[in-house]
Parts: sequence; C-alpha cells; structure tokens
Amino acid sequence: MRKKVEDEDGDKMKVKIVVIISCLFISLIACSYTDAFIVRGESESWDATIDYSIAEDYLEYTGMITFKGEGAVEALSYEINFPPSFGRRTTGSLEASEENQKVFSLGTSGGNHNRDIEIIQEEIQNAAITVSWMTKEGEYEETIRFSKEK
Repeated sequence: MRKKVEDEDGDKMKVKIVVIISCLFISLIACSYTDAFIVRGESESWDATIDYSIAEDYLEYTGMITFKGEGAVEALSYEINFPPSFGRRTTGSLEASEENQKVFSLGTSGGNHNRDIEIIQEEIQNAAITVSWMTKEGEYEETIRFSKEK
C-alpha cells in the first residue's frame, strides 16, 4: 500500500516537471519570434495610429483615427494602402455612433504573412490611409502618411 502511494506521488511530480518545462519552452519560443511597433501619421484634420504585432508567421494590427477638425463627422470611409509587397489593402466605412464623435476604430486584422520582420518595419513607412468623411458642412478627403515611432 505504501509503495503505491509513493509511485503516485512520483508520477505526479514527473507530470509537474514536464508541464513546467513545456510552459517555459513555449514562452521562450513565443518571445523570440514576436515584435511590436507603432506607426503614426497625421493630416490637417486627422491623427492616425496603427499598432502592429508580428510573429514569425503572423502579422496583426489594430488601428485608430482621431478627428481633429471642425464640425461633427456623420460618416466616414477609409482605405489603408499598404506597400505593394504586402499584397493587400483594407477598406471600411463607419458612421458616428454618438454625437460629435472624434475617435474611430479601424478594427483589428491579421493573417499568416511569412515575411521578414525587418522588411515589414522598413516598408510600413510606405503605407498611407485615405480618409473620406461627411459633415453637415460638406464632404472631404485627406491622405495620411505613416512613419514608425522610434
């Protein structure tokens, strides 16, 4: 009876050690292949920010634009023009959900890109977002160029 309890305790200890080592290994791998950076841009009427998170085989971004112009934005549309090497562009349309709304989310997107992190960081500075918006006073359009924060 005593031998069986000792065997069970030994097995539990082995499982704990394997779990701990596995978690450490996964953490080390994940940390070594992940990078994050922010690009910002502005125009006369808008500030834009996109946060990027890049893993060895995955790129994800979350974007936001802030209206700094006069009047209330009723609706807007945007097109994020990525560098040609990215092979993509993103578009969207938004309506103001509250009166005099100033901040608009561009959402989150991602995918498996298998690209070199350094190349992405260099080329992202060639990205731009074109924003078209409507107020009671009229319709407008501006292009915002991005630069990477140091």
